[in-house]
Amino acid sequence: MEVLQDGDPGLERKKRAMMGFFDPDKPILSQVLREAKSKADEEDRIKEEKREAKEVHYENLFDDFEGLVHLEALEMLSKQVSMRIEERVQSASPKHRQDIKETLQQVAELCEMPDEEDEEETMDSDQPKPEAFLERLQRATKDLGVKLQFQPLVKQYTEILEYMDDDSNDFTDKTMYKKAIGSLAQATALSVEIYHKAAEMLLVKPRRSTADEADGLTQLTVVLTKHTSDVATVFTQEMDKRATYENAIECKNYITNIFLEAGNSATYIQNAFQLTQPIVQIGAI
Repeated sequence: MEVLQDGDPGLERKKRAMMGFFDPDKPILSQVLREAKSKADEEDRIKEEKREAKEVHYENLFDDFEGLVHLEALEMLSKQVSMRIEERVQSASPKHRQDIKETLQQVAELCEMPDEEDEEETMDSDQPKPEAFLERLQRATKDLGVKLQFQPLVKQYTEILEYMDDDSNDFTDKTMYKKAIGSLAQATALSVEIYHKAAEMLLVKPRRSTADEADGLTQLTVVLTKHTSDVATVFTQEMDKRATYENAIECKNYITNIFLEAGNSATYIQNAFQLTQPIVQIGAI
């Protein structure tokens, strides 16, 4: 071996490798594989977190349920009507112009949302059954003068209650949280669609009644805003009942986020209501 080593200076290293020794300057294969696996696991974890984040991202879900489509269509319709109103104001005589402006202001006042105290007087705190929810919607819009379709929204609410009553479902905190955010986004999208359809039908309505229309849309907004709160409460009450010492903090965070998104839903609904104001106003002038 000494003779061979004299002719091959690298023989000692080859011998050590053959005998199971490793070059300290080179990475060990098992270590390389562990690091590669760890990196792949981390990448998978990040991808999964991004996928889950998208699943519970309120705006993404609202868009998936076509809420954004109806909101943008309603915005365009409202803008077009506002331009028509402005044209009428500008083309009117000075005296008539002042009358139109006063009428527009009166309609705007009719479309103001009632105070929260007034809302509490007209809406009880109990979560309604689907039949009662439908009755509230119909009662709120009975003088609106157009036939609105509430069945998709009532059907979705029915499915939520059935889901919560089905003990065979996977009621983990995360699953319930995802369901809650998705349900709020869908309910809001369906609500915005109602305003969009109401605006279209009011514009082609042969005989307009400004006070009834303003009151009907205002009361509809009260009912729909309360509905998003009801949907949030359905989930948060169940999560609160299932909370334990181990998951208390996580449950609290989920419940807080659910109510935050319910507030977001209420804002979408009230914005949609405000977009219908020019549709009511043009019927008065």
